[in-house]
Amino acid sequence: MKLSKKIITKSSDLADRGYLLPRYDVEKVTRKTLEDPRWVQLGAGNIFRAFLAPHQQQLLNEGVVDTGIIVAEG
Repeated sequence: MKLSKKIITKSSDLADRGYLLPRYDVEKVTRKTLEDPRWVQLGAGNIFRAFLAPHQQQLLNEGVVDTGIIVAEG
């Protein structure tokens, strides 16, 4: 499955099939992240995917944070 912002923000079909979708306004978080970045992660390897990204997703869903993580890799 190829995920896109449109699919995860507009598709209740995925939720109906048991997929967990963001519980926050994706566009708003994206804008806030670009306007006021708070964390830049160098490298999007397995450690980022397994540990940092899921925790940030949970914090966003709970409303604890209001920005995502900008990832830069070479």
